[in-house]
Amino acid sequence: MQDLISFVQTHARTKREDLAGEVLALLLREQAGQTVVRKLLAGSGATDDSIEVITQRTAAGCVPDIHLLQKGKTVGLLELKFGASLTVYQLSGRYFDIAPQVIFIVPEDRLHSLNEELSPLICKHSLALLSWNNLLAMLEKAEGGSETREGQLFVGVLEHLKEFCNVIEQERFDPFTSDQLCIPIQNASTQHLVWLTREVIASAAAAQVIKEAGRLGAGFDSFFFYGQNMLLGGFRGWLGYWPHAWKRFPAEGPLWVQFYGRDATTLAEAGSFTDGLRIMGNDVAFPLFTSSSGSFSSQEQEVEHVFTAITKLVERLRQASIDKSSPD
Repeated sequence: MQDLISFVQTHARTKREDLAGEVLALLLREQAGQTVVRKLLAGSGATDDSIEVITQRTAAGCVPDIHLLQKGKTVGLLELKFGASLTVYQLSGRYFDIAPQVIFIVPEDRLHSLNEELSPLICKHSLALLSWNNLLAMLEKAEGGSETREGQLFVGVLEHLKEFCNVIEQERFDPFTSDQLCIPIQNASTQHLVWLTREVIASAAAAQVIKEAGRLGAGFDSFFFYGQNMLLGGFRGWLGYWPHAWKRFPAEGPLWVQFYGRDATTLAEAGSFTDGLRIMGNDVAFPLFTSSSGSFSSQEQEVEHVFTAITKLVERLRQASIDKSSPD
């Protein structure tokens, strides 16, 4: 079995939900995992032959989390869920153009609600929901307490995946309301905002919207703050949860991009930034998650909203960079 440390190092930049899928796939490729997969696919036409487990493969215009294949044919799909909403593709039935059976692996407390959302597809197709807890228990039982080195490695990886899932479960939050975004420095919301900052930065880095990123970390001015230095649209700045700015501009929300030094001066003088720019001493800053952002049904929508705000800001920054370099 592949060493877990080298595996995690290889996937260190992957979002944690995707990393959970990669570790699960690692387990499903082993003998005990193959036993579990065959049970999950009972009735799908799968044979006793080895089942290939492939992650993040594009098919029919979408990217299911895990493909299960026999002799080159996809016999089943696994879709992994924690706090994210169902996607348009997941609700459309498109996945059944790829495989005859689809299984959603979801948190225990979402089984009922997701079953209701997917009920139109459940009536028409071979679609099932299984909790993470049940799946991990099935894997543990299939391994059977082997004393071999491979068996011990399997159990070790399984235990890490259990812990990993527990951490993700603890980072599920109710989306912010507009009223909450107007009330600065809520201690109860700090963990949510740290999570949101981390997810947004991961998405922006993956899309190469931000470059030359520094180390993500925390600090303290008059309040705890959390974020990362980076290059954004040709300007050097900092992006993150900034309570000091939130307290000064309550309606502008908790997440900001801050620029300093010559770049701050350039942006303060740029005509394209008469709207949205806030002066913070010698620095300038831009809010990303304001009280006028509207309502969200999931954490995933919050991430998408802030990510979109960053991409729009980058477009304006690039124009400011062009203006800066143009002759008078």
